[in-house]
Amino acid sequence: MISFTHSETNEYSEYIARQKEKLNISKHARLVGVSYLILILIPFLWADALLLFLGRLGISAAQMLNLLSDAAVLQVVQIVVSSVMFLLPFFIVVFGTGKKLGDIISFSAPDKKLFAPFVLMGIGFCAFANIATNTVASFFSSLGFEYQSPQIETPDGVFGFLLVILSTAVTPALVEEFAMRGIVLGSLRKHGDGFAIIISAALFGLMHCNFMQIPFAFLVGLALAYSVIKTGSIWTGIAIHFINNLLSVCLDSLFVTIESVNLQSAITAIYFVICLLCFFIGFFALQHKEDTRLELDSADTVLTLKERTKIFFSHPIIIIDIIATIIFSLISM
Repeated sequence: MISFTHSETNEYSEYIARQKEKLNISKHARLVGVSYLILILIPFLWADALLLFLGRLGISAAQMLNLLSDAAVLQVVQIVVSSVMFLLPFFIVVFGTGKKLGDIISFSAPDKKLFAPFVLMGIGFCAFANIATNTVASFFSSLGFEYQSPQIETPDGVFGFLLVILSTAVTPALVEEFAMRGIVLGSLRKHGDGFAIIISAALFGLMHCNFMQIPFAFLVGLALAYSVIKTGSIWTGIAIHFINNLLSVCLDSLFVTIESVNLQSAITAIYFVICLLCFFIGFFALQHKEDTRLELDSADTVLTLKERTKIFFSHPIIIIDIIATIIFSLISM
């Protein structure tokens, strides 16, 4: 009979625990990676899918183009495409983990004493994360690369403005948070909150498939994921996301009516000052809350954060996702 010393038994138990954790992370990487790949492919395939669908209804390509020339219709199409992109693919993660949606995403009301401070901090952080975007944009501009972001014509009138808010602020806040700060973040938290925040933020940045927006989206993803975890509810992320996008829509609409560059610059400066105040008001409000800790809970894992992150990003499907993101980003330049 072979006997093991106490030290050897502990080493073997640790080895088994490490291998089990590696397998679990690889499984999550595969599920999330497949979902992400479907997500970034949909924007490049939706036009062909729509053409095929309308063709089955007897609508010609010319008729479809005429229909899509309407600004209001385009906004509705954007809402539908965004919803499909984020609501469908990530259910692969839910089914793959064998858990109920409510076990992954916290739909409960956020902590009342933390909600307002974190929303204020989130608004301020999102505004100043734009500095990263401007820095990257300047870098690519110096190399002779200019991004041409697709512009969707804004419908006229009050109804048109409300439609833009629905497609640009309401829908993204709901569906993107559901996917990234809901399913992705929630499913990865078993491997540590810090790990889940980093991975969900990285994927949120990459999914924009635009070198100029990736740094901004990554930083915002960190703030949103952290806020959701600390307040215990996805509604905090939705609120920050919605308010940030709403402010952007309002500023864009305001600048359309203002021709003076100096006045636009002054309004932008005031906007950043207000956002900075929001951040500090939220931050200092947290300092007066009892038992409020800004640090994350320690992870109950045997692998280090570096090891967990390396395992996730070295998975073949994640590598394919990154390559696809680079290719689509280059195409959009």
